[in-house]
Amino acid sequence: MCTYRGIGTQLVQPGQEDAPAQLSTGAAMIMHRARWGKVSLLHRAPPIMGTAEVRSLLAIDPANDHQGD
Repeated sequence: MCTYRGIGTQLVQPGQEDAPAQLSTGAAMIMHRARWGKVSLLHRAPPIMGTAEVRSLLAIDPANDHQGD
């Protein structure tokens, strides 16, 4: 995941949504999905509603094989 234009993606720990960390524009982030139901880090778009801010984000999700792995 990488924000190429605009404000970088925010990272928060569950339960601490009021204290996000913010990635710099152009910083790449690799996240691994939770397999055991425990989420330790969430990502979100920074609030830009009502501003002139524009963001361009690239996110690549893993491809699953035909066996559902």
